[in-house]
Amino acid sequence: MALDACLLLLVLALPLSLIVHGVATGLLTGATTVPLTLVALAHAAPLLWRRRHPWPAFAAVTLTLALGPLLVTSGLVAPEHYAILMSLAVVELFAVYSLAAWGKRPALTWLAVPVTAVSTSLMLAVLQDSDAASAEDRLPPTFLAAPLMAVHLLLTLTPFSLLLIWLAGYLAWRQRDRRRASEKRVEAALARAAELTRDERDRFAAGLRGAVLQHVAEVRSAAVREDLPAVVSSARSALAAMRVLLAGAARAGVPTSATLTPAAAPPPQPPATAGSTTARTDRNF
Repeated sequence: MALDACLLLLVLALPLSLIVHGVATGLLTGATTVPLTLVALAHAAPLLWRRRHPWPAFAAVTLTLALGPLLVTSGLVAPEHYAILMSLAVVELFAVYSLAAWGKRPALTWLAVPVTAVSTSLMLAVLQDSDAASAEDRLPPTFLAAPLMAVHLLLTLTPFSLLLIWLAGYLAWRQRDRRRASEKRVEAALARAAELTRDERDRFAAGLRGAVLQHVAEVRSAAVREDLPAVVSSARSALAAMRVLLAGAARAGVPTSATLTPAAAPPPQPPATAGSTTARTDRNF
């Protein structure tokens, strides 16, 4: 929003400076200054929402372009001041660029070029006809000569300049669209990786419950029965199942905090009532 406001001030700098200069030199009266200022503000104001609503902003700029000739033909503004109104034509350039860069239907944004070229040419024709009808051999005021020449040059090259500006906006849209597509692909890849990791962890948990915990339960049951050979056998089976499960998780890329090895695995503790047989069993294990 701040960037759009700065752009608005930049666009209004030329017409408002011409109006201020005309008032300071006495070439513009208060009755002329007010409508010229209002038209300039109304024509450039749609640039404030050029990125959020590019199509309505472009339509508003195109429609308010008719306010200048309307002021001249109605007699509110003298025809010799039409260069001030012509200096507002730069708004169309920004409107075309914004539509090409931010429009939601990029395939149709090229229509802004012929629409703007025709509307600007009609505005220029009406202003020039009004000025020629009032005084054929009269030159505009001196303070309008330089802006008038610049705007004439701009409007003479209107189709070519509009096409270049539209192309620049369209290329900006293409670059932004490719960046969005790349970000979507990265997000999809991350989501897929997260889903695979979650599925593998679920499989790991299911294997833990189905294989390892079953053998742990057998160890407990054997210990309750004081069946030491069964305790040893079930403990070894539980460790083997855990190793298989961890190996599968490592191949699938699931991080594990520790890796069990036969040497690091503590032997199961038999019940205290087993007596001296427990010591012999532990040495054999």
